Amino acid sequence: HYLSVITVHNNFPAKSLYEHLKMSEIGSYHYRIKL
Repeated sequence: HYLSVITVHNNFPAKSLYEHLKMSEIGSYHYRIKL
C-alpha cells in the first residue's frame, strides 16, 4: 500500500516534512511512502 499526498510546489514546509518522513518525490507534486 502507498500513501500519496499532493502538495503545492511552493509549499516548502510540507515538502521538507514529507522528505523528513522518508517519502520519495514523484514528479513535482506527489510524494508517497510505502506503508
